Amino acid sequence: MPLNNPPITDILEAEHAALSEQVETVDGLHDVPAVDGSSNVLERDVIGNRNDIHSTTTLAGRIHSLEEHVHSIQLVMPDLANAISVTADAAAWTLSGAFVEVIAANEIDTDFDLHFVSLAFDANDEYQLNIYAGEVLIASVDGERNTNQIRVSDSPIQMMVQPANTQIPIKLACKSTNANSATVKFKGHRY
Repeated sequence: MPLNNPPITDILEAEHAALSEQVETVDGLHDVPAVDGSSNVLERDVIGNRNDIHSTTTLAGRIHSLEEHVHSIQLVMPDLANAISVTADAAAWTLSGAFVEVIAANEIDTDFDLHFVSLAFDANDEYQLNIYAGEVLIASVDGERNTNQIRVSDSPIQMMVQPANTQIPIKLACKSTNANSATVKFKGHRY
């Protein structure tokens, strides 16, 4: 009795088609994602594209951000200008009423962050400087001047990376009721 088996070529073609489909599926999982695009579904989405920019949430983007942070030129603001003077309110630990602009809107045309503030106080007192993006508080730093300490200090500050063209104003408060003042300059990085 003859067997009704399909010809070997039909079997091989069917196996080849099934195997090709599986290879395409696996290969698709290893495709590099588009630059700055991440669905965060697969490992490749989390790792990212080597051309991802600093603001991307992929690992490649974060590494790019660290590289720019460590190796980009430091900026000083205000640039090639006198430090900005800010006066505290006459009431103890009350922020000055008006914002004092240190970095104007549209002055820095790339993303940036600030790491240090140079403070020079005009009188012996305890101070707190609040730093804003527009009117949103993004960092605070305190300082003190007394008869035993110099009056200028570089204080570290920490904040999120600010978008290009962000205005940075400040307000000052002090412990006394003398409406003391300070002069301010920032140091940071462009991205």
